[in-house]
Amino acid sequence: MLLVSGPRVTGICHVDIYGKEGILGIAILESFQGRGLAKVPLRYAIKLAKELGLERIRSVDIDNYRAISLYKTLGFNIIRRINNCSRSFRNSFVDCYEMEIKLL
Repeated sequence: MLLVSGPRVTGICHVDIYGKEGILGIAILESFQGRGLAKVPLRYAIKLAKELGLERIRSVDIDNYRAISLYKTLGFNIIRRINNCSRSFRNSFVDCYEMEIKLL
């Protein structure tokens, strides 16, 4: 799902489906972050995942405390911390949090 503001794409939200689980991804342009724009597509992705019969959605966040806080308000819980799981834009490895929301 694309997020748009006028003619400009400002973000993207998706759920990749693997059997009865989904992996959630969302990205918002930095200049549009902090405005609450992610809530609507995230809620829609959760609703759609339930309608498709998925049992849970998982998401991994890389030290993005605003996103972690948002996911928690939507019902996600931190499952575990994963050390050195992803490269940052600075090309160094960073820790991640695996988060999950159960749908059934």
